Amino acid sequence: MRFSIIILFAAILNVSSALAGAQTQIDLRFKPDVPAIYIQGVTSDQQVPTDIPAGYAIRSVYLKNATDATVVVNIGTTVGGGDVLSSMSLGPKAFGPATISKSIFSASSEQSLFVSAPAGWNNATIDLVIRLERAIP
Repeated sequence: MRFSIIILFAAILNVSSALAGAQTQIDLRFKPDVPAIYIQGVTSDQQVPTDIPAGYAIRSVYLKNATDATVVVNIGTTVGGGDVLSSMSLGPKAFGPATISKSIFSASSEQSLFVSAPAGWNNATIDLVIRLERAIP
């Protein structure tokens, strides 16, 4: 497994496979196993079930409205807050990337996130993907 990872990183970095020998070091603190948080079937204000790990940043957020109802969505670091994503309107069956206003949180502690619809959920159901990247080892 380690050799495969080294080859993969060598290919990504456009380094010759001859250089991907025992001297190559991969910092395992970058946790490639935490690339995204997926939440399906959100119908009410709630805490995102997985916190953003310490040292990670939000790379992008995608939302999909699975219903025929329009809903305005916020994502914040407090209940009802919108400091991460503010007032994104999702029309019927809409899907798209969100413009995030806060993506970096803490190098030393996890950060909880909350999803809300300030004007009400209007019987909408959304799916949410929060893509992460390691910002600090």
